[in-house]
Amino acid sequence: VVVVAFNIALATALAMATGGELGAGVIVHVAQEIGFSVVAGLILGGLLIAYLRFVKTEMLLFVTAMVLVVAEAATYLKAEFHIVLELLLVFIVAGMVVRNLTPKLEHDLLDPLKTVSLPVFIVFFTNAGANIDLTATWSVLPAALVICASRGVAYFIAGRFGGRIGGEDEKV
Repeated sequence: VVVVAFNIALATALAMATGGELGAGVIVHVAQEIGFSVVAGLILGGLLIAYLRFVKTEMLLFVTAMVLVVAEAATYLKAEFHIVLELLLVFIVAGMVVRNLTPKLEHDLLDPLKTVSLPVFIVFFTNAGANIDLTATWSVLPAALVICASRGVAYFIAGRFGGRIGGEDEKV
């Protein structure tokens, strides 16, 4: 839900920032991106299930290869066919497929995923950090701090108010 909501918010913000219209084109683009990502996740999930059932060796190597292949496939699809895949959504859907269709085999996938997750996170967040525009970040920092502080105050007040209504002890 968060990934989908983020994609919708990002597409809306990009359309507004570039002076474009918030019309059907934005909605279609987001729907296509989400749809293609879900389909890619279903395909990847199916490949993972097949590998877990029939091969089940060198899981770390296979999982690492799948991460790289999906990332390269996303780059190729974007360049050649203008099909955008949200990689995080692809992997979330693949994980859901494996978890829900093969509950007995999912544990064979967890150890390799734990092992490969650190390098993947390092590459992902390094790439994300390399794309940060510090000038833009500093320009929105005051608004972000106000929003963050307001949210904290709202949570504090809501917790106090909810605790009193619910008859909770002051410590809660």
